[in-house]
Amino acid sequence: MQKSIIAVKLCLLFLLVLAVDKAHAGWNAEEHSVHSSGNATVSLGDYEVSVSNGETSTASVYYEGELLKELEIGLAEFTTIFTWNVNNKEYVLLENKKQGTGGFMQFTVLQLADGVLKQVYISEDYKMGAVSVDSDRFIVTYVDANESLVDNVTLLKDTYTQADNGSLTLAKKGEKQTVANETVTESFSFQSTGDNRIGGENPTNAELNIMLTQEAIIAGVPPELVKAIAWQESSWRQFRTSDDPSGLWKKGDAVVSFDGGIGIMQITESNMTADRELRLKEDIRYNIQEGLRILKEKWNYSSWGRIPKINGNDMNVIEDWYFAVMAYNGISRRNDPQFYPSNTYQDVIYRHIERMAQLTVTKFPESQLRNDIYYNEAGSLLFRKDHYYVSGPFTTSKHFFANNDLVKATESGVRLRKSPEGAEIRLTTAGETLQIVGPYQAGNNSNNHFVWYPVKDMSSKETYYIASTYLDNVRISGPNRYATAVSISKTGWDKANTVVLARGDNFPDALAGTPLAYKLNAPILLTKKNELTEETKDELVRLGAKNVVILGGTGAITDTVSTSVRNMGIEVKRIAGANRFETAKLIANEMGTSFSTAVVVNGYGFPDALAIAPYAARNGIPILLTEKNYIPGPTKTILNSASKTIVVGGTAVVNQNLLGAMPKASRISGATRYETAYKIGTQFSFSSSEGLAVSGTDFPDALTGSVLAAKRNAPLLLVNPTYLPEETLKLARARDFSQISVLGGTSAVRTDTVINLVK
Repeated sequence: MQKSIIAVKLCLLFLLVLAVDKAHAGWNAEEHSVHSSGNATVSLGDYEVSVSNGETSTASVYYEGELLKELEIGLAEFTTIFTWNVNNKEYVLLENKKQGTGGFMQFTVLQLADGVLKQVYISEDYKMGAVSVDSDRFIVTYVDANESLVDNVTLLKDTYTQADNGSLTLAKKGEKQTVANETVTESFSFQSTGDNRIGGENPTNAELNIMLTQEAIIAGVPPELVKAIAWQESSWRQFRTSDDPSGLWKKGDAVVSFDGGIGIMQITESNMTADRELRLKEDIRYNIQEGLRILKEKWNYSSWGRIPKINGNDMNVIEDWYFAVMAYNGISRRNDPQFYPSNTYQDVIYRHIERMAQLTVTKFPESQLRNDIYYNEAGSLLFRKDHYYVSGPFTTSKHFFANNDLVKATESGVRLRKSPEGAEIRLTTAGETLQIVGPYQAGNNSNNHFVWYPVKDMSSKETYYIASTYLDNVRISGPNRYATAVSISKTGWDKANTVVLARGDNFPDALAGTPLAYKLNAPILLTKKNELTEETKDELVRLGAKNVVILGGTGAITDTVSTSVRNMGIEVKRIAGANRFETAKLIANEMGTSFSTAVVVNGYGFPDALAIAPYAARNGIPILLTEKNYIPGPTKTILNSASKTIVVGGTAVVNQNLLGAMPKASRISGATRYETAYKIGTQFSFSSSEGLAVSGTDFPDALTGSVLAAKRNAPLLLVNPTYLPEETLKLARARDFSQISVLGGTSAVRTDTVINLVK
């Protein structure tokens, strides 16, 4: 592979109008090649230039053994050193090439005189650039930055001249070069020959789509992102599809670009063994796997601060890959949005996702980078910030639906087809529920970077095919209650300054928390008594939370948890009373000093409190707790400032005698928790056409989901894990919901229960 890269450079040099020798007339310049993983030293009388290549490469200049200057470039290698003398002053040109598929080259010119070093010039980044010296001029040959390196390219030339005082001037820019075929083929072969002849045929576009999807899922990278990168790098080609008219390659040759990038993912690296090079050319799946490995390697640059993180640094969120995508091509000025607004490599990739995967992606706010990107003396692009918090909405892949999953159409008018890319059978209505009935498939249109799912609707036995882009999961869940709370948070909040934290295995202190959380526009997350779970911690980071409100005293949530939150740089406020009744009162105090209405529920059960919570929260009504046979003092205090009371639950939980001590009290109740929820859903105002189904026998999903329900102005539909209560079905029919969402996994809300709800 090293030979190939050297050959490419020779190719470029031979393309110049004037041939260039190792010793150049005029300046008598000398050229010194540098091994990509080694060291090189050049002596110039009393001066010495020493180059060392590595993850961070350095160029050190010494005068009489003393260090004058050290230049560092990250994720790049010095490739060539030019030296010459003008007017008894030594000049050194250091050429470096940055890692990534862009093959960006940059050079720096140093002047050495009288023991003093002066940096004369630092160039822009040139795509596939190479420097040569022609008499008293520098020639830089390069490829247009927006041009693919896979097919025939237009080579451009910039000419630099040097004045007697040493200053450099860009005399001519962007001159087109004429490619001499015989010279190119002598210098670099884009085809394999003889015993090494590779004759390959690309898989069909459908097979490629599936292959890219499979490998992306295994790697944990959004498939839409991987397909967009593969499209930009090679137009989904591993092998040439026709002979080049100029004879540069033949049909079936592996795709090798003008900078040595190989195959569908354009793997570009130095010091490649012959066996590895051959496998990258022959084995398309291996090429994809290696591209994914490199992409994930770029993602991990954020772990040591080379690139910033975005929000929760979630590999599932397509927007969070912005800087890793930049690094895949090259951390280069050419990918700096300050200089190329909306026209960087990462911009191109995200446009491919929008156009070909048909996903709406939130553009990174480039204005935030205006004062944060800077360049060191060697020209390396660096970031002042290591973390950005940006607003959504955010996008995840639509390739992770599984057989039997319930999904919903994201909009009306989406075609349900007879087969992938086949004839239309009918159009969807927004929110309608469908069920996945098989694995994803792909069509043969290379411009379609989504997949097709076979689905059935709730009223017919016919199988349709729908583009994955237009599906959302009906179920909002995680592998446990803590993860489900995070999924609910991700569904409802892109960012949140404040988060309410409640204990995940006990409900008393949290019963009254929904109205306060809604007022603060805060999701409710869950914690263990003595441990802040990793899921919750990661979500606090993603949300960019600055404040956490803990519900309950140290007996419910210990200081170990609050300390963990503070150690994340987040302010903590604890709302805790001597008992659950006082905690509810203190929560109400956070909402205001007087209320037109207050809700009262029994303090020892959760179903009634959580069923009323979305309505109470939406209308700024505090939820107060009571004993069955008497009103605790803290509750009385708040009731004294209210004008009206809604008691939720029957006489078995709140004695009728208590209502006389409450201002203008009325009761809403049913024979069961499900009937009570039915009455709440039909007698109170909910403007949403959506219902949120949740377990009525356990509290966590209903607690964390109640704030989301309040945001959507939607009622909770309480179900039993083993059956669909008649009252809940009656509520769904009465409200005629256009869509149903489910809070929790299949052990909490069974799939057949949901199907019966939406039929």
